[in-house]
Amino acid sequence: LMAFTLLAAPGCRKSLEVSRCIQAKINEVATNPASIIVRVDEYVFKGQTVYLFADSPEIADCGATVYDRDCNQLCFLGGIAGLVDCQGLRFGDHAVFKRTLWSR
Repeated sequence: LMAFTLLAAPGCRKSLEVSRCIQAKINEVATNPASIIVRVDEYVFKGQTVYLFADSPEIADCGATVYDRDCNQLCFLGGIAGLVDCQGLRFGDHAVFKRTLWSR
């Protein structure tokens, strides 16, 4: 049992890691008191892990920006236009929430 635990543990930890790029974005937001971003959530969307950086709901026209693990912006959701589509699909219908990585 102990050998299994030791072998399985590194794999478990690895699945919780985020890319350096995403971690740097989170660190930047977390250390900037003027940032309007209040939460970063991890989702699976179209078979890949993506990261949703959500603006404060207290901000007029708040929204959320979705990035892939390489910090490429995939889409912007919400805002004054009320955007709900990301790469041609309704994000809320096709994204599976995994966890919150950071929140204010």
